[in-house]
Amino acid sequence: MKINALICIGLLLMAKSCLGIKTDTKPPSANDTEIAPQLPAQIEGLETYMLSTHFTGHISNININTQKLPDAAPNDSLIEEIHIVNADVLETFIGTPIDKIEFKIITEENEIIQFENEAIISLCKSNGEFFWAGSGSVFPANYLFIQKATQIKNSQTANIVPSFCE
Repeated sequence: MKINALICIGLLLMAKSCLGIKTDTKPPSANDTEIAPQLPAQIEGLETYMLSTHFTGHISNININTQKLPDAAPNDSLIEEIHIVNADVLETFIGTPIDKIEFKIITEENEIIQFENEAIISLCKSNGEFFWAGSGSVFPANYLFIQKATQIKNSQTANIVPSFCE
């Protein structure tokens, strides 16, 4: 009975985060009562991204510097921007442990890149530089996701195939 209650409480905390309600990394309380239907898919997505990218970490103090890229094709209307993201790494789940990270995200002009104060993110790496692995590679840094990432980190044995980074 206690285990079922703890699982339900954990799911409720994750739901809070998925619904955009501010939370922290403390264990869930019995007062959490909302459930998000997308939660199981997000948990599954975390595992998929962790096993399909070069790096997954819990980041904070996230700063974004956005710049326009030179127009490689002046005859079309596409203008791209590069977002250079710098952050502290609180914990490395997959990849070489580091304290700070810089990665790049390229978008069309005026697309907004935002993060919560903390996040779990999976990234690709090429030529020594990290870059965004695509939509769905950022997860809430709440208790349930951190616990799941830690479980995956502790159970994986060289099963990393960075297929999302090819």
